[in-house]
Amino acid sequence: MRSMKWRSRFTPPLRALGGLLLLSLLAACGLFALPQEPGALIFKDSFTSSSSGWHRVHGEGYLADYSDYNGGAFIISLSQPQAELWSLAELRLADVDLEVMTEKLGGPDDNAFGLICRYQDPANYLFFLISSDGYAGIGQVQDGQRVLLSGATMLPNPAIQRGAALNRLRAICQGPALKLFVNGTLILESRTQALAAGDVGLLALSYDQAGVLIAFDDLVVRNP
Repeated sequence: MRSMKWRSRFTPPLRALGGLLLLSLLAACGLFALPQEPGALIFKDSFTSSSSGWHRVHGEGYLADYSDYNGGAFIISLSQPQAELWSLAELRLADVDLEVMTEKLGGPDDNAFGLICRYQDPANYLFFLISSDGYAGIGQVQDGQRVLLSGATMLPNPAIQRGAALNRLRAICQGPALKLFVNGTLILESRTQALAAGDVGLLALSYDQAGVLIAFDDLVVRNP
């Protein structure tokens, strides 16, 4: 059952892959000065240039890096089971509207991938996830403790294209309000008072099966 998967996947402490990122992912910049107008563009990236600032991570069994796929994309690959990997953009933001195109290029449908906002360190951030078998969730990691905010388990939703498919994800962090859109449809909402500001990022996880390979493209960051 999905509830049992949720407990087994997210109850344990952060695995080694996430811990390795701490050495290179903490940005020392101050709070980003947001434009006042709703919808104003802050940042966008089609990943055609490897100098656009995303953290590139290489190791045995995992990779996060720029790719030539489809004219330019950012790839997260996990060839180990029960693994997690993310990359950050070095932007420190409070309220933010994130949008990105995702595509499963390989591996099991039993996966998870999506967006991060208000990342402060590996033990404190908010996440918005979907899976290739059609589930979604909004959650937070605070002081190393992971909880789902959108329900007791990840929830199925027909807006998610399953299998090796394209899905456009949009995540809004605005004050305590959190929203997840998939392919233009609002599918989940939640609230939290945790984490006022932080970095934005891309995230992927593997579970019992290895081989997860996700491409991210056409990222847009706006003022909500």
